[in-house]
Amino acid sequence: MPSLKDFVRKAKEQGFTKEELVSELLKKGYSREEIVDAFGARKQKQYPQEKLPITDKFRLIFSNPVKFFHSVNDATISNSLIMYVVIAAIISLISVGLSFLLSSIFLYRIIGFGIGFLFYPIFFGINLALTFVYAGITHLIVKLLKGEGSYVNTYNVTAYSMVPSLVLSIIPIIGFFSLIYSIVLMVFGLSIQHNISKGKATIAALMPVIIVFVLAALLILYILYALSALF
Repeated sequence: MPSLKDFVRKAKEQGFTKEELVSELLKKGYSREEIVDAFGARKQKQYPQEKLPITDKFRLIFSNPVKFFHSVNDATISNSLIMYVVIAAIISLISVGLSFLLSSIFLYRIIGFGIGFLFYPIFFGINLALTFVYAGITHLIVKLLKGEGSYVNTYNVTAYSMVPSLVLSIIPIIGFFSLIYSIVLMVFGLSIQHNISKGKATIAALMPVIIVFVLAALLILYILYALSALF
């Protein structure tokens, strides 16, 4: 018969929140001391938190995201921010180089490279700022859904989850679908870091995307309405 610790661990992996498990275990007659011990032992035993080098973080994000988000719980946003900035800068340089090499006309190569070199830093800054906005909206939803973590947890999950989409963004088509993978990673990360179900984590992860689509739709409708008034 599995121990209470194993039961809690497996239930957490399946997406049950701490509140749900505590309520159910109390109904089954377990004392609060037994429940606290089960949750405490799980955190110490499974996926011990450690300081991982950036190379190991990069590998785990792609190979074992569940272990990654269990193992990494940074106290600040500095590590995730540095990783995001470094990888984003490398990908930006690669993109500028590819736009230069793949241009068919020599003059266009020079002009295109110059324009790209000018605008990529601007796009880089905008993308970096958007990570904070995305994390802010997501964290608001997480707190409304009774998440336990802080904004630091939300930002770290956001920044780390966006790494695959950064890396794969230079590949046509695949780069677009990599955004879906990043959102899936965010669901795992939010569920683990904030101790909420995967359903709630999905709502929180998708809410910024939904807001953008709604605002874009409203903007298009407004433009169409304005144009119709001119004719």
